Amino acid sequence: MAPFRPFEPGDLIVSTLQPKGVLARVLFEPEAALSDSLSYDITAWALPYVYGLDVYALPERLDPDASTYPGAKPPVAVLEWPFAYLVEWKSFADLPFLAAVLRSGIKLRFAEEPFEIDGRRFEAGTLILTRTGNEALGDRFDRRVHEAAATFKQPLYRVATAFVTRGADLGSSDVPFLKKPRVVVVAGAGISSYAVGEVWHYFDQQIEYPVTLVEAGDLGWLYHYDVLILPSGSYRTILTDERLDDLKAWIRAGGRLVAMERAAAFLAGKDGFALKRKEEKKEDEKATSPTRARLRRCRA
Repeated sequence: MAPFRPFEPGDLIVSTLQPKGVLARVLFEPEAALSDSLSYDITAWALPYVYGLDVYALPERLDPDASTYPGAKPPVAVLEWPFAYLVEWKSFADLPFLAAVLRSGIKLRFAEEPFEIDGRRFEAGTLILTRTGNEALGDRFDRRVHEAAATFKQPLYRVATAFVTRGADLGSSDVPFLKKPRVVVVAGAGISSYAVGEVWHYFDQQIEYPVTLVEAGDLGWLYHYDVLILPSGSYRTILTDERLDDLKAWIRAGGRLVAMERAAAFLAGKDGFALKRKEEKKEDEKATSPTRARLRRCRA
């Protein structure tokens, strides 16, 4: 490796006297000595060569004083009783954590716009679990948040105040509460049992969130729920014109409808539903497509 030079601010120190010490040696070893010739592949994994870094191996232990290291930031105190916990929403992989928090009775908000606090930027969708509004839970608030975070390996960011440096303050009306949705799924005659099973398995097994299964019939029960899921199936006799009017009134009152596969196809073109069937290409258009033209050339 490169000739030794004095350390400078910003240099990284990786100790091999740690639980991952063997891995550190493997990743930084410039000349791997292997007795098995079939293991040649791992010799190309030396990180210094991959990233073009100057690396030095020291025979003695080095324990720098991080608190006095040039350019070092002061240690951040861990808040035992933070004003709020922030959880970044990155994908649907974060949904099980959210479901667990909602099941535990914790009230939370979510950011509709990005904001900055404590020198860190949080994107829209960030979950905000404030102590305010959850006082009735007492110590159970922190315990339930920590348990959910540990179960789903979700990082928690603690903040001591609702005031942000940029964006809407965490307790303002511009940061709305996230209501726990009541979800219902239509099942029964005419509905694919496989489609119903797929939806039920997702809620019950994958995200562990309560869902109710009902037979269609009279839609009077609809106003007891916030989200209606229509699995794939035949809805010609289930959603009559009268029931479609009831369904549209429920949607206008704030209900959310999820129509899947043949359920969506049934609603396509119906008055009040912005769904259209996708027109298939005509045979002559398909025949002149670039893909088919290339296939003809290959066969020629």
